[in-house]
Amino acid sequence: MRFVLNLFHIAIVFALLALPQVVTAADISVRSKFIRFDAAEGSASGKLKIWVRNLTDTQLKNVNLRVQYPPEAKLDKGVIQFRTVPKGHGKVAKGEIYFVGGDYDPTQNLVWSVEYDVKKGEHKQVVVNDRR
Repeated sequence: MRFVLNLFHIAIVFALLALPQVVTAADISVRSKFIRFDAAEGSASGKLKIWVRNLTDTQLKNVNLRVQYPPEAKLDKGVIQFRTVPKGHGKVAKGEIYFVGGDYDPTQNLVWSVEYDVKKGEHKQVVVNDRR
């Protein structure tokens, strides 16, 4: 039993080291929902509806989303672009997503890498957990 507990503690430490940036960003929130999800042995695909909400008091420009986790997830164009998101508002986009080489549970949250410009010359990149 002690061996199992030690392995559990080691797994937690590795998980914390592997995903140090997985936090909910204070500037932006992301929520997605599958409009369509198709699964086959070894792969899956779907169409997502994605909401991005600007939680700041200034507009965010050049807002781009990329899938960070799970690693087998790929967007059809590699990125979903939202352009400018006004302060306190949100925008919606749709995109195709593919999961290759693994089984994916559509109830599992995605993790997004979000890039945006706050002010001229101030570029930010954050990792955001999907809120479903």
